[in-house]
Amino acid sequence: MRDIDSYTEKYINDDFGIKYMVKYRRKKVLEIMQNHSPKNILEIGCGLQPIFNFYSDFNFYTIIEPSKSFAENAIEMSKNIIENNNGGGGYNKYC
Repeated sequence: MRDIDSYTEKYINDDFGIKYMVKYRRKKVLEIMQNHSPKNILEIGCGLQPIFNFYSDFNFYTIIEPSKSFAENAIEMSKNIIENNNGGGGYNKYC
């Protein structure tokens, strides 16, 4: 079993070369999403930048994130998106 706190710290400190991996993975995921236009999205493991920061054409969005700090970050970011979207949508905190 992974030590989530250790993983989170290494991720933040870029001990894995995360910047490059995330950049190319996000590019591929967004390409697929733009081709298929999903309206209901499940993101498993969002790290520091959930996909909703780059793709906004959805009706329902769920993130499963085991890292407490990444989950809290995603919740805060989702509040900003809701405010910028005239109060539409909403967020749920389930961890």
